[in-house]
Amino acid sequence: MGYTNRGYSCQSERTYKFGYFGFHFCEQKRIVTESFDNIVTIWDGQSGEVLANLKGHTNSVWHASFSPDGKKIVTASFDSTAKIWDAQSGKVLANLKGHTSYVLDASFSPDGKKIITASFDSTAKIWDAQSGEVLANLKGHTSYVSSASFSPDGNKIVTISVDSTTKIWDAQSATVLLELKGHTSYILSASFHLTEKDCNYIF
Repeated sequence: MGYTNRGYSCQSERTYKFGYFGFHFCEQKRIVTESFDNIVTIWDGQSGEVLANLKGHTNSVWHASFSPDGKKIVTASFDSTAKIWDAQSGKVLANLKGHTSYVLDASFSPDGKKIITASFDSTAKIWDAQSGEVLANLKGHTSYVSSASFSPDGNKIVTISVDSTTKIWDAQSATVLLELKGHTSYILSASFHLTEKDCNYIF
């Protein structure tokens, strides 16, 4: 089991991943899980009660995570879409359509204003978290992009791919700042270093 911070305040979310699947804590009170049954479930982290079932994807949901303020959830699915949900009502706020194959990862920027998605179509996309509009396409990998996330300050994005490379992007211009080459097989994860300022609890 590994711990992955999605690039924003550790008080907002903890993500535990088993391979490509996991469960996500928000404020240590709620948990969101994703499943091959196409459903995302929000749970009470203390009682284990189901708070909401988010239904709308037409294929397996590969990833789900809370926004930094805990008010929204973004999901990534094999139906080639990502969705933004109201974490209280369970209603869909926006459908993120634009990828041409499976969406494998989705997460919010530290300020909650943007979303980054990673896809089997070998691209990552930056979206406006309010309107659902595509802000930028990150093209450069030669095989599918399995993960993408913002840096703690929101200025950079890291992507990993089955092409055995990791890329660091400028989150504003969507240009590649650095390409990390050296692995000879699939890269499974990548994360930015967190300072005490970014993460103020002991895990």
